[in-house]
Amino acid sequence: GVVTVSVGVAAMIPFAAGSGPAALIEAADAALYEAKHAGRDTVRLANFQAINQAQ
Repeated sequence: GVVTVSVGVAAMIPFAAGSGPAALIEAADAALYEAKHAGRDTVRLANFQAINQAQ
């Protein structure tokens, strides 16, 4: 069989406004959701502007 992977990546500056474990996980999850919908073997980086506007 064939194994495929979709990856969501997030990185934050420590102690920046709005940073923290929950925000980091939320950003990575949003990026993963985008990667899954883009197709197989895809990597997406978190878009913090879009996440902050959604809140």
